Amino acid sequence: KTTATNERTLRTKASTMIRRLSKRSNSKKALKASSSNSCVSSRSLLKGTMSSTGSMMSMASTLEESDASESSPSSLEASTTPAVVNPKEVTTTSFSPNSTIILSGEPSCLLDPLIEHQGVKDMLAALSKEETAAMPDPNMPLRHFRAEKGNLQKAIRKIKDTLAWRKEFQVDKIIHCMDADGDEEFRSILLHENETGKMYSRGIDKNGRASTYMRPHYENTNNALNNMRHLVYQLERAVAITERASLTSQNNNDKNGNKKDGRQQHLEKINLLIDFGGFRIRDSPPMATSKWTIDILQHHYPERLHRAYILNPGFVFRVFIPMVRPFLDPVTKDKICLCSGAAATKMLVGRDYDLSTMEESAGGEEDGVKPFDSKTYLMDIPFD
Repeated sequence: KTTATNERTLRTKASTMIRRLSKRSNSKKALKASSSNSCVSSRSLLKGTMSSTGSMMSMASTLEESDASESSPSSLEASTTPAVVNPKEVTTTSFSPNSTIILSGEPSCLLDPLIEHQGVKDMLAALSKEETAAMPDPNMPLRHFRAEKGNLQKAIRKIKDTLAWRKEFQVDKIIHCMDADGDEEFRSILLHENETGKMYSRGIDKNGRASTYMRPHYENTNNALNNMRHLVYQLERAVAITERASLTSQNNNDKNGNKKDGRQQHLEKINLLIDFGGFRIRDSPPMATSKWTIDILQHHYPERLHRAYILNPGFVFRVFIPMVRPFLDPVTKDKICLCSGAAATKMLVGRDYDLSTMEESAGGEEDGVKPFDSKTYLMDIPFD
């Protein structure tokens, strides 16, 4: 009788312990989801992290799913170590039996390379000839496949949605509106949206990834649609800069095949440098604009963010980020660099950049680079 009683007592204690552990686990999951969602939906953070293009902190957190397929580096410095990439060819049958796609995107450790190649092949087979021809680059299927963690059906649905969105949103027109024969309406919109310098791409890091500066304090419009057109133009321009730098690196080898500039090849991601100097609550865009921004970033530009530097962070960032860091994915932690003070900015930004090429707010010298000029940037400097 005593033995039976003891067994019942042990079972009861075990059940209680399991329930407590379960609740604690669920609580942690809820906290993690809450911390991620708070970056997306909390008005105070949205106000503190967005320019006219929406929440920049949300850009990092909402892309957590998309970029979770990367390896989780143990440190910031480790994450910039070049990885060996062995591009492989995948013969596609959806539009031409002889067509090949070279999978040469940035390295990933989540999925087996053979699974990735088969997944991309199946995705291409699911696309029509028109959809395949509309892809902006050959690695688009790979990015969506990784973003969905190898879920083929989700990846196919997402890439089809993105291709339809690019056509409906007239992305190609936006990209080329500054050309001599470009769309005049879009050109006028971008000239107005960009005149304060609230967002622009300038320079590259040591490996060749584009640098996109964002200054919420310089918000000058509240037209959501035009804000999104401006956002898309800047994202596409940053991606083009990275791709061109990567291509230049491939063609810049010495006679022994070594890269003269030391950059990585096959890159397709960008860095954000978000300067909150002078930011005020009244600079914040409407909530609808913020949500639209997040939707575009999360669904149509997966696997594009390499790192986000928060420059001159306010009180909200200094308090909030240490609180949510324990609940963030290691990859996401590494993507967000909080730069408080000149010394910390120089140290963190200097790991990825030659500081002589950076603006003062990003650790550069006071007279190091010329002040940004919107008309020169849009009208005279090549898109890539």
